[in-house]
Amino acid sequence: MLIKCSSIMIEAFQAESQEGKEQLRWLAEKKEELLRQKKNGKARIAAAERTLSRNQLSTRSEVFKLKGMFVSLISAFLSDLLQMNSRHLKL
Repeated sequence: MLIKCSSIMIEAFQAESQEGKEQLRWLAEKKEELLRQKKNGKARIAAAERTLSRNQLSTRSEVFKLKGMFVSLISAFLSDLLQMNSRHLKL
């Protein structure tokens, strides 16, 4: 009876051990999946940050370009206005 009881207990412990091993294997797989997702997420964030930085630099350079064009147009407009005024004053 004692041997039979011990045998049953051993089988129960072995089943528990096997279940624990399967759960550990599943957790290890889940961990690997999460690490891959984390790595992928970091790569996507880095790519988005590079794109944002490039767009900001492009926007800044475009602003300075447009500002230069605006100043040139204003200068040309004022120059034309002064020439028109001077012609009207001569008449």
